Amino acid sequence: MDNQVALITGGNSGIGRALAIGFAKAGIDLILVNRIAAHAEQTKKDCEVLGRKVIVAEADVANYDQVKKAVDAGLTVFGKIDILVNNAGYSRMKRIERMRVEEFQTILNTNVLGVYSCTHAVVPSMLQKGGGVILTTGSLVMKAPTPKMTAYAMSKSAIIGFTESLAEELKNNKITVNAICPSFVNTPMFREGLTEEQIKMMNPMAPEALVPYFLFFTTEEAKKVTGLMVDVEVVKKVVSFASQLHADAQVAPSWSGLEPITKEKLGPEEFKDARKCRKLIEYLLTTQKS
Repeated sequence: MDNQVALITGGNSGIGRALAIGFAKAGIDLILVNRIAAHAEQTKKDCEVLGRKVIVAEADVANYDQVKKAVDAGLTVFGKIDILVNNAGYSRMKRIERMRVEEFQTILNTNVLGVYSCTHAVVPSMLQKGGGVILTTGSLVMKAPTPKMTAYAMSKSAIIGFTESLAEELKNNKITVNAICPSFVNTPMFREGLTEEQIKMMNPMAPEALVPYFLFFTTEEAKKVTGLMVDVEVVKKVVSFASQLHADAQVAPSWSGLEPITKEKLGPEEFKDARKCRKLIEYLLTTQKS
């Protein structure tokens, strides 16, 4: 992964910070786009210690002019952007009658307009260099209707159509477009308003556990994988099935070995989702072994 450059939005904490450090460990240089640049300075320092070149560009992802300036700043320093990670997000848990319209607009502006703006600003440079990777942090909230999450669910559901349509639009330009959709992730935004007991009951995954899901799409194995909405919970289940393989098969587990177990254990829709993610599953099995 050496010599690749990734632009990550919202890299100051949570998933964005974990991705930045994980990408740096993998040899990827970074452009960190943050609403307040100073908030991403610690992430920048931590990635530089790992030997990577890192710049921080200040921009509100909902403001296209600011986003364009941030992208141009990254291109000036690195000359290219290989990977775009649309990660910046915003949420508020409120009943619909208690949520102010301004709060609703902020959620949509960050989670929908922000994704479109960053992608719109980066794609021309990817077309010019002949390829790229676009990744968006989605959510499984669209598969699990949840009270007080109507605005957030609406915004994250929009990522489905965007990802699938853009993947078709750009597939002949060697640009892949995918979304990684976890359930609960132990981030500051997730923890807001919850007690420690509630957090424990919800059993959120650590942000760092998501890093290999994103890194897979930067590898040679994923160069033709596009249009996926990765259901992280389904993929986690399949990977866990490796422990049910015969001892000799556990040495080098593969999708072909896991497919019969997966078909038996999962429902038709989940099996279909798992099969689409078989290359990712094999990558995760390999990284776990290493």
